[in-house]
Amino acid sequence: MPDPVAFEFETAKSLLRLLKKSKDGNFSAEIDDTIPLDHAPAFVWAYVPATVTCTYDATVKAWIIGGAVTCYPINSGVDANGLMQWGRNNSDGIVTGGITCTTFTPKLASDQAAPSIGKGFYLGTIFDYNSSEQPRVLIGLPPVSSASSGGGSAVIDVVTDVQCGPEGLTLSTVTFSGADYDNAVIRNFLALSDVTAKSYTANQGRVVKVNDAQTGLEFGPIVDAEYTTFIALSDTPSVYGSNAYKVLTVGSGSASVTFSANNITTTKSIAGGGNPNDPAYVALSLLNDETSPGNNRVYGTTSAGVKGYRTLQLTALTDFPSTTGHGGKFVKVNSGGTGLTYTAVDIQAMLDSITALTARVVALEGA
Repeated sequence: MPDPVAFEFETAKSLLRLLKKSKDGNFSAEIDDTIPLDHAPAFVWAYVPATVTCTYDATVKAWIIGGAVTCYPINSGVDANGLMQWGRNNSDGIVTGGITCTTFTPKLASDQAAPSIGKGFYLGTIFDYNSSEQPRVLIGLPPVSSASSGGGSAVIDVVTDVQCGPEGLTLSTVTFSGADYDNAVIRNFLALSDVTAKSYTANQGRVVKVNDAQTGLEFGPIVDAEYTTFIALSDTPSVYGSNAYKVLTVGSGSASVTFSANNITTTKSIAGGGNPNDPAYVALSLLNDETSPGNNRVYGTTSAGVKGYRTLQLTALTDFPSTTGHGGKFVKVNSGGTGLTYTAVDIQAMLDSITALTARVVALEGA
């Protein structure tokens, strides 16, 4: 039996990280996110998911590639769907994916402008680990894309005109380089300079037509055809959208119709309202209205200010005095002429006064 071999704890951990038992029973050193730095350079594929302009990382002193957060060990195999892939293998030998990382590219000169890295896989090495024990990957600077450098040096000739003459066809061409491509080639209809409608929104179902000024293209209704829908007309709304229960009104320019709300609002003693076409509409009514308030009742407020129907009482009037303690008295206008007051009247004294007055009149006539 050979002599036992002893390792320090950290050395043993490093050895365990290096060794991975494969399906066929052999040991292989698969590149993983735990590979030690003192091992031979760990080559990986760094994945850049979309073209990105780098930013400088003053700590690492290299350009960091934003969004490039996955690298793949150079272990080929198939995934669960049978597709050939790069990545880590599980115990069954199936590729399960990549490793979380940050990806950098060197800064080649102190005055170098931020490079633009195109989408793709780039061969790089693991040069360090961050505080979360995720690898940092360094790739070489790829060829600069046309978006950042103005294009390559390759040129193409583009035909701009064809003329037929006695000697045959004459072609007019213009030469474009890679630097001209992105500026010269329009890939989006709305980016054309002679398209006056700059949005697809609210133009579904319409056609592209020459504008009235005959200077460009615009979206418009189908012409010289039988219209089958209201919104296909040129002076109507282009979509029904969220216009339930609204009505058509003439637009502010008096040249078209539009959808508008016809809500009825109420205030003070009137309740209800809303859109009359909406099932949620509430009929107009007085506050605390009654179907059958009864005869000889009036709408007003109580002594507490509550609105509704009530029986009219003189004593409830502000210029009418209380009847308490005034039995048998008469009502008369007060001395200030601002309201009513009660007064006591002696009928017998009035009669006596009338009799005396009559006697005096008779006496005067006899004299």
